[in-house]
Amino acid sequence: MRQGLKALPRNHDLLWALADLLTRQDEREETAGLMTRLRQEGYPRRPLDHLSARQLVGEGHWPEAVRTLTRIHPALVRWPDLRSRRPLLQ
Repeated sequence: MRQGLKALPRNHDLLWALADLLTRQDEREETAGLMTRLRQEGYPRRPLDHLSARQLVGEGHWPEAVRTLTRIHPALVRWPDLRSRRPLLQ
């Protein structure tokens, strides 16, 4: 993905995929930088909120993560792959 981003630095799909992967790997600092970049470039807010909530889970801030995921869940209808990750709330 990093090589792809060197060739296509403004490819939001690649940026998102890398941020998602880094979140899974608990690489918070790099993920935060990618999220800031995506926000600045106008990437949709709700998927970024989803990543933020997942980071909160990784930091042990479960109540805040659950509140965020509960709040954004209805808006994730445009992103069914993220919406299907709801079992985290159950």
